[in-house]
Amino acid sequence: MEQSKIVSDTYERSHIKIPSATPGWSLDAWKYIPRAAAKQGLPVIIMAHGLSGNKLMGLAPYAEAFASLGYATVVFDYRRWGASAGTPRHVVYVSEQLEDYRAVIKYCRQQSEFDPHKVVLWGTSFAGGHVVTLAAERELNLSAVVAQCPYLGNSGPTKLSWAFIRTVLQGVVDVLRQAVGMYPKYIPAVAHPGEVGILSTPGSKQGMLSLVQDTRDYPNEIAASSFFELPFYNPNASAARITCPALVVAAEHDNLCILQAALELKGLSPRVELVVLPCEHFDLYPGSRMHEKSLEAMKAFLLEPLQPTSLLYNHYPKEARRASTASTIRKANIPQGNAWLHSPAARLVGIVLTFSLSVTSFKSRSKDFNVESSENWNRFTSSGAGFLALVDGCTVHAQSYSGTRGKLRNDVVERVSIQ
Repeated sequence: MEQSKIVSDTYERSHIKIPSATPGWSLDAWKYIPRAAAKQGLPVIIMAHGLSGNKLMGLAPYAEAFASLGYATVVFDYRRWGASAGTPRHVVYVSEQLEDYRAVIKYCRQQSEFDPHKVVLWGTSFAGGHVVTLAAERELNLSAVVAQCPYLGNSGPTKLSWAFIRTVLQGVVDVLRQAVGMYPKYIPAVAHPGEVGILSTPGSKQGMLSLVQDTRDYPNEIAASSFFELPFYNPNASAARITCPALVVAAEHDNLCILQAALELKGLSPRVELVVLPCEHFDLYPGSRMHEKSLEAMKAFLLEPLQPTSLLYNHYPKEARRASTASTIRKANIPQGNAWLHSPAARLVGIVLTFSLSVTSFKSRSKDFNVESSENWNRFTSSGAGFLALVDGCTVHAQSYSGTRGKLRNDVVERVSIQ
């Protein structure tokens, strides 16, 4: 049971409800107010978790650290997730989660305790992609964004297996069930390699569960059709339009949100500062070996753009930050999707594009076939998972995207570790 109010030496945390875009569905949130700062006009950081996560899973240490810098923080759960309202539960709609961020931005700007001109977005993993996407929306007038190990539209090579095919088939079943008004078909959000699940790379299940203090807080389930949101979501597509300073903290050996996507983002926008730490995806979270390094990079970044009113940490050497650059990264300009993409019809389009090409490639190889090493990979990325069928009014946009396939160590020009 959550406490309604927590008071420490550096912050006060209260429990609030924020109206969402769906009438009657509120977003459950924590509000952190630094005790050493003025009670009005505070810069505010808005935070949310990644795919299938909720605010109970390791977000409090970040908010507490930001409060010590003089920032107010609002940490929220998306509709259908965590303690927020919304049914059916545990379904991912990218457009809905982006809309939830916008709803919290609107709420914060209406509160006198926050400075409406000093709004920062923070996101990790899937939510890291969300804040990168929103940073390109000029009308939001954001001050900065921080993305930790963000999903940026390129999750790396896909190893086709029977577990992958079973996951896709479960997604098909879920689309059909929800299309006729039935309850979703759920699968594990995180799973071991070879098992059905959305995130099943080595270490994903152990890493996610390490963030859970009480198993009741994380049921490890997700609507199977959520799988089809990923091929259509490419935060890097709008990178050239990013309007505010953006910090990306990436893990060099990340097998969920690969470093190459972060390097592409850096190449696409001069507003992006990239910090790369020598670790894996979940090593950046509280309790893991690189968490403090990630947090120090964020603190250094946050002390510059907004100059919060109370700085208990008032000096961070600039050499503690670094930007990695990539050589010759092809720019992509892929139209963003809209709400149509989250309808049953759109998900069926995704099934046809993704599954049919996967099966074709799979038949041409043995069961151990790895897409990256096959000649079919170029066809797969250019006409399959990378193909976006986007409907905007009466106009259909279709464009392919093929990510850079060069070796990481050839892409990186400068790599300086934080000591």
